[in-house]
Amino acid sequence: MSITKQCKSYANEESYKILNGATELKTSSAFTNNEQRTDEYCLTPTTNNQYTFRIIDSYGDSWSAGAWVSVAGIYGNVVLKTTLVEKRQEEYTLSLYYPI
Repeated sequence: MSITKQCKSYANEESYKILNGATELKTSSAFTNNEQRTDEYCLTPTTNNQYTFRIIDSYGDSWSAGAWVSVAGIYGNVVLKTTLVEKRQEEYTLSLYYPI
């Protein structure tokens, strides 16, 4: 999977995590202001390749205007593109299952 994160101001407050149940599989490294970065991950398979994607603002005042995150599967298909609208965090269930 690949995750593209666009930051604006206060990027050091913004992050994401990929979880399998309560187990954290990946946590984003620190972001800098006005950065757009794509991180690629190989995840341990889960049942139906379902994961929880948590987006976070550590200060608790939501992400800056213009900040967003996009998640793409193995073939580059975007399965989620969003921004944080809640104050502290939001969670999404992602399925990266590809039938044969």
